[in-house]
Amino acid sequence: MKNTKLYAVGMSVIALLGIISRLLDKQLAKLLFKSGSFIGGLCEIVGSAIPFALCAFCFATLMFCRHTRTTRTKNKMLTVVFGAATLLSSAAAIYIPLREVSTKNYYAIAGAAAVLTALFIYLGATLFKNTYQKILMTKYAKIGLFASAVSVALFYAASFIPRRASYSALQISMEKFGNYDSPEAFVPFLALSGIGAALVIWSTCFTEIFPKLKFSKKIFVAFSAVFAVAMLLGSVSSGNTYASEFLYGLAVGYTSLFLISTFIEKKERF
Repeated sequence: MKNTKLYAVGMSVIALLGIISRLLDKQLAKLLFKSGSFIGGLCEIVGSAIPFALCAFCFATLMFCRHTRTTRTKNKMLTVVFGAATLLSSAAAIYIPLREVSTKNYYAIAGAAAVLTALFIYLGATLFKNTYQKILMTKYAKIGLFASAVSVALFYAASFIPRRASYSALQISMEKFGNYDSPEAFVPFLALSGIGAALVIWSTCFTEIFPKLKFSKKIFVAFSAVFAVAMLLGSVSSGNTYASEFLYGLAVGYTSLFLISTFIEKKERF
């Protein structure tokens, strides 16, 4: 795979950040919480919505590619998939987190998922100009759909990660920093946010899913990196001393994207 080296470098960086966060997480939390991190918190919400929005967008794209024939049909299908994907992403973003008791504004996550789905579909609709772009879009939609679905499923495994302290100790630490969420609901939330960051980086660095943005590719990639860092810092500054949960999510999303994209590319080659 042509991007194997890039994936290897990315995973090495994630591993390094994971070690650093395990060693310095409490110090980082104290340092960042003093100044607060509104941008980080906002990115955290948006990042948690990305897996749902991208999954809905990729499903809509696959349906769109299969059934589009004429301009009129295209417009009708776009309306249908836009509505269905938006409802799907919003429903998923609300339902899954609400299974846990938490004071987090999960309705904000649902709103972000709906807006992101609309944005993705609007940008994706500009790709259907020729057969090559249609085939290319179908390929990346498959990768995005399966990878985001697998990542969301694997994020539940975050509750089984070995921890250095009990949840009761973590609860005390979180309340000390002004965060009164239960660890059972909050910690997996960070992993989901990390998956969102992985999907953002993948869509900008490793694909041509948004060719309209080629003129500002470097700026967009830089923005994605800043976005991921802001999500990480937002997680820490919220008072959670387990910043490595975010990196766990980042690694899960990153790995599933690598494996699934490799599988699909090899399957198309033979």
